[in-house]
Amino acid sequence: MTTLRSALLQAVDDEPRVDRYYLPLAEWIEAQRKAKAKKPFVLGISGPQGSGKTTFAEAYVRALEALGQKALDVSTDDFYLTRKEQIELTRKHPHDPLFEVRGFAGTHDVDLGAHVLGSLSRGAPTKVPRYDKSANDGQGDRAPESKWLAVNEVQDLVVFEGWQLGFSTLPKHRMDEELWLANDELAAYEVWTKKLDALILLEAQELDFIVEWRVDSERKRREKGETTMNEADAQRYITRFLPVYRAYVPALVEDPPVEPFKHVVLGKDRNPVTPISKT
Repeated sequence: MTTLRSALLQAVDDEPRVDRYYLPLAEWIEAQRKAKAKKPFVLGISGPQGSGKTTFAEAYVRALEALGQKALDVSTDDFYLTRKEQIELTRKHPHDPLFEVRGFAGTHDVDLGAHVLGSLSRGAPTKVPRYDKSANDGQGDRAPESKWLAVNEVQDLVVFEGWQLGFSTLPKHRMDEELWLANDELAAYEVWTKKLDALILLEAQELDFIVEWRVDSERKRREKGETTMNEADAQRYITRFLPVYRAYVPALVEDPPVEPFKHVVLGKDRNPVTPISKT
């Protein structure tokens, strides 16, 4: 049994999932880290809401820590606008469903994200924001700075993950008109993409899976006692983003903005539909 496999199994008590999914993906990442010999190595993980990208990222980080390395998981969610700023954005675009709620381009503090990623990449002491999704009856808000994560050591690996990470501005003819305004906002996010040393894309085999995954994710949060959306609201929330996936995921696969790039298609059970190559 390899040390990496043992560490992953300590983090995730699911041997079939580790062997089929987590271990080969982690071994691919390790190969990229070895090839670039860069510290910190900034890994991007892009994947649908509820697809399990955070679960994998956290397991991989814990595994590396068990092996004596410094690793950190940062989410694009932590750079959402404050609740006050989100309300102002909604008022500015009162009839645009993509600006009604946090989620897609335009609803993040891109400059804050760039500053934090840049600081972590330099190995400088950094305070990483935290976003409280349960605040304001599930509407969310950025946590006060006193609750931000203080990172004072140089990391071997920084995982940066988010559902829209790596999406790039597209010509208008490649998308529905309802995406045009948010599409313009995507240009600013290029500063995030440029800080990545490698990118993994987790793609849902069917768009309907994304709705089921998000509803299930909200249900599990409620079971933990968190304040979150009910099933109907969660379904309405995620359905508005399906045109985003339909437009941007094929474009990302066709022309990845970062190399090396790994594309993994997930079935309904959130497992890869084909074996993951380690190269």
